[in-house]
Formats: sequence, C-alpha cells, structure tokens
Amino acid sequence: MLGRQGVVLLKVTLHAGPCATASFNNSLGTMEIAYASKPAPLSDYKAMVVSAVTGASEVLLIDQYPRYADSVWDLVARVLCAYLRPQGEAPAERLWPYEPHDKFIAFASAMCAVVTLQSPVQRNSKRVLATCDILRHKGARGRYEANFLEDCLDEHKVESFLHRPARLNPWQLLHTALAWRLTDEEMMPPRPFIFAPDAMAGPEGREICLANLSEPAKTCFERWLARKGHRKAMQRGFALEALYLDFLHDLA
Repeated sequence: MLGRQGVVLLKVTLHAGPCATASFNNSLGTMEIAYASKPAPLSDYKAMVVSAVTGASEVLLIDQYPRYADSVWDLVARVLCAYLRPQGEAPAERLWPYEPHDKFIAFASAMCAVVTLQSPVQRNSKRVLATCDILRHKGARGRYEANFLEDCLDEHKVESFLHRPARLNPWQLLHTALAWRLTDEEMMPPRPFIFAPDAMAGPEGREICLANLSEPAKTCFERWLARKGHRKAMQRGFALEALYLDFLHDLA
C-alpha cells in the first residue's frame, strides 16, 4: 500500500453492514490517500484502492486539489472517478456508467464507509473524520438512502437514490451515494475553490477575520492556531494572513 511510498493522509474503509458493526471481518475494501508533493493550497495526491474481490489498483493521481475547501467526501469521490474509469476512456471527474440490469438487480442491504485521518507524526494514531451509512429501502431493490456524518460539517441525509446494476461493485455504489451527497443529483460537482477572505490592515500586518472563513477551513484553522499556541489570535478573532498560509502548507 501507499504507506511504503509516502505519508498516508486519509484512509477509507468500506464495510458490509452499518457503521455500528464495521470491523475487519466485514471489510469490502480500503482506500489510501497520500501526498504526492508537499502540502500547499493546491496539493497533488496519490491514492490506491483495494477491493476484496479484485485486489489493489494502480496508483491513482489527483493533481492540484484545493485543501480544506470542501467536504472530505469530495476528494474521495475524485479518487473513485479515477478508480472506476473504464479501460480506454479518457480521464474525467464524472460518474461512469455501469452495466444495467436486465431482470436481476444486484443490491446491498446495508453498507458503510469510514474515513480516518492518519497522523503524520504519531505512528498508529488516527481520528475518524467522516462516516457514511447506506441502507436499502425495505422492499425496493436498488433504491437506497444514505446518511453522512463529518467533522466540521453538518449531518447530511440523502433520502432516496437509485443504483441498479447487473453486478454490484461496492465502490461504485458508494460513488453514486457521494454524488447525491455533493450535488443532490447523480452527477459530480465542479471542483471546489480555495476560499480565503480579503485581508485587512491590522496592528501587526495583514490579517484575516476567522469568522469570514468557510468550513471546514474555519474550524481546522482554529484548531491549528490552538495547537501552535496563537491564543491572542483566537481571542481577537483575527489572524495574520501569513499564519493562514502556513496552515495551508502544513502537513496535516
């Protein structure tokens, strides 16, 4: 896996059943996402996906992706765009068509995904960033609902969506659910933009107002300031623009 090639930043585990029962014993696959270059506002990532059925993918590249700009599920969905791309198709960040059902619809009763942040400093240290529960509607094959919980962001529920393949690929089902999470449609959104409020003159230089940052950048930056000991900035609600740039270039 990518641990031998660089610092693994995110790990996604896919399981049969709900998150409450997720374990190694019901694992359907894993995804690892690592930096391909040093962190920056626009970072290059490399990823690898492992399926319990087909094994490990080649190394997948996600270039120039904006850090802290949107839900972590958006980055996971971009990796799945690369992983699920049919052979011979040009790279594109889109939902790829799957083999449609004829009479038999392959389905899952329940499935979940868990995203953990792997510490680049403390070995074997990790923190759950997001979870997704996908449940089949009772009596309806191929119709699902999904519930997303995520650090820094509000809970998001998808009440109903269709996924009716002839053969079930769990990663493809997750990708469809993510599209509905991100756009409320069966399609991928445009890439997010890095959001930085306009800087203003302050007593020590150019400053930004913490309240004007959008999530997840706002909470993550405030936590970073607390870890670095910038209590004055936390109390005033303003931080030097240079500190925000340092945060965007930090490893995690």
